[in-house]
Amino acid sequence: MPKIDVTKEVRDLEGNPIFGPPGAPVEIDGEPTPPQKMTVRSACIQALLTADERDSGTQKFEAFRLAQKIQEDDNPHFKSEEIARLKKAVGKIFIPVVVGRVWDYLDPPKDELHAETSKDAATPSPEPEPETETETK
Repeated sequence: MPKIDVTKEVRDLEGNPIFGPPGAPVEIDGEPTPPQKMTVRSACIQALLTADERDSGTQKFEAFRLAQKIQEDDNPHFKSEEIARLKKAVGKIFIPVVVGRVWDYLDPPKDELHAETSKDAATPSPEPEPETETETK
């Protein structure tokens, strides 16, 4: 798998940054910190570290190690199993727009050009105007 830039911002459908992850406001020296823009990194780490009591200790440890990998490298290489795990974790806890954006970053559509060609093919071309016979006098 290629390297993935986990510093990319997660944006809504209008292209505006999404702020999060949600949680209690953090204060530094008694002053609240401003909300942070959500990134692929922050979304993945939050998803991995969200406790699921059904997970075994081994599964939780593997999630922790994957979160560490994401935290320590801006462009980590992921194995296909790691991508699948990230997509599953993100899909469990986030709203559809976050899931869609993060999944697209983690596992981009394979053939963007083909998608555009298919879209063009699905749009019917205008029908040619029928030829009219001219009357001869």
